[in-house]
Amino acid sequence: MIKLIFNLLDKSKFNIFAKNIAFTILATLFFLPFPNKSNISIYIILPAAVLLQAKYLFGDLDDGFQWSLSDILYWISLYIFSFLTICVYKRVFPIKNKK
Repeated sequence: MIKLIFNLLDKSKFNIFAKNIAFTILATLFFLPFPNKSNISIYIILPAAVLLQAKYLFGDLDDGFQWSLSDILYWISLYIFSFLTICVYKRVFPIKNKK
C-alpha cells in the first residue's frame, strides 16, 4: 500500500492529479449556478459530469486501458473534491426558496 502511495506521488503523476483536482473544483463552481433540470440529485449528476470531463481532458494516473487500484482512488478522490465543493458552495451561498 505504501508503495502505491509513493507511486501516486511520483512527480509526473502528481502533476496530472493536481490538474484534475484544480479542474474538478473550478468546473464544479462553474456549473453550480446553473439550474438543475434533471431528475437526479445535484450531488450525483454534477460530480459525474465534471469527472467525465476531467478524465477526457487530462486522463488518469496510469497508462493503458486497464483498471487498477489507482483508478479507484482517482475516481473516489475527484468525486469527493467535487462533492465537498458543492457542500461548501451551498453553505456560503444558500439557496432561497421561491414562493
